[in-house]
Amino acid sequence: MEETLFREYFGNSPKLRILEFLITGRNLDYSLTDITKGAEVAWKTTLKLMPELVKSNVVVPTRTIGNAKLYKINEKSLVAKLIIQTFDNMLALSIPQEIKAKSK
Repeated sequence: MEETLFREYFGNSPKLRILEFLITGRNLDYSLTDITKGAEVAWKTTLKLMPELVKSNVVVPTRTIGNAKLYKINEKSLVAKLIIQTFDNMLALSIPQEIKAKSK
């Protein structure tokens, strides 16, 4: 997984990788399997962290399809809004750096 400016500053922890994955795809909801694969974290780690993220109201369950519960970042949560804003700002900062690096 490519190191992003967001993870470079805040650490490459599984929780941050899950949040980054959900922020990147904030318009969609994901199963635990999708989150595990997309964030490149272990299944057991996802199972451990999701209840914490839901309890903190940063992530919300959206619906159930069969046995699969789907989740997304909670854009109504003040904490989640601040994390998203920080992510978006850091992404905006990294784009000029990426352009410079690719033009060399």
